Order: sequence, then C-alpha cells, then structure tokens
Amino acid sequence: TSSAHVDSFGNSHDINLLSDDIKALPHRTCEPVKLKFCRQIGYNMTTYPNLLGHQSREEIEKDLITFREVVDSECFLQAFDFLCHLLQPPCELTLESKSNEIRVRPRLLCRSYCQAFADGCLNRTPQKFRSFFDCERYPEQSSMQSCRHQPACVNQLKASGQGLKICDGVADCANLEDELTC
Repeated sequence: TSSAHVDSFGNSHDINLLSDDIKALPHRTCEPVKLKFCRQIGYNMTTYPNLLGHQSREEIEKDLITFREVVDSECFLQAFDFLCHLLQPPCELTLESKSNEIRVRPRLLCRSYCQAFADGCLNRTPQKFRSFFDCERYPEQSSMQSCRHQPACVNQLKASGQGLKICDGVADCANLEDELTC
C-alpha cells in the first residue's frame, strides 16, 4: 500500500494513500486552487502534498507538460478530471474521533476510477509517476461520498437514479453538461 515517489529534485518519498500519513500531516492546510490548468475543476480549495507527492504548485508546474500531454492524447474521456483531482485534490476537513481534532486531508479517488484511467492512459504517464496508478492503493467505493468516483454524463445520471446531481453546482460530467443548462 505504499510506494516511493521521486520528486522533480530527485528526492525519494514514501507515500501511503491508505494510511493516516497522507491524511493527517500537521502542516496540511486548505488553500485556493492556483494551478491554471485545473481552475475549471469545480472546487476552489486544495491541499498539499497532492496525491502525486508534489509539495507545491511550483513543483507541479515542473511536471505539468507531461500531464497536459496525457489529457491531449484523449486516452480517457475523463483524464482531465482524474489528473486534476490528483494534482489539486479537493481539501476536506474531517473530525478525528480519537483526538476530537479537525484535520485537513485530500479527498481520494475511487479504485474503479483509477482503474478506468489506468486502462486507457497508464502507458502514456511518465515512468516516475506510474507507482501512483497502482489502483489497489485507492479505496473501493462504498458510498457516494467515500471517494471520488468517475463522473457520468447526464443521461447516465438520470438512468441510474442520480438526477439530483444535475444542476447541483458540482461538475459530474467531463464536459460539464450537467451544469451548463441550469
């Protein structure tokens, strides 16, 4: 459940998505999404380190061209959504039951969403980031709020009884069609 990440400076970091290491780092805070590439993602607050081990926006920008190339390759319809959720994960506040403290953590992506991305785009991702696409590291979806699932289009939302997601202020469709006609 852990893997080494080599940052853009050549330093190795161990990150475990399923442990409390990434969820409860004491220096973690919520801050505005400043990465221009991900500004249209549908939320405005993120936290660092991100889910690819970057410690700051400046560090992400050194690797950004490779992620743009993955999105431009159209290897996966929701590649932009998926990668922006890794690069600028939504900031969530959680109440730790043991300490009764409010902690900042990133919202994780669901295993099935990771697998859909990996099936189409893994061979296009940079080698140094491939360990982050070991989908066994991501949680399985147990409820709609447990992790970020793959967005669906409007017809799929309606057909699956999730019509309330249309015009709810959260972009669930890769092309934003569920929020454009509100």
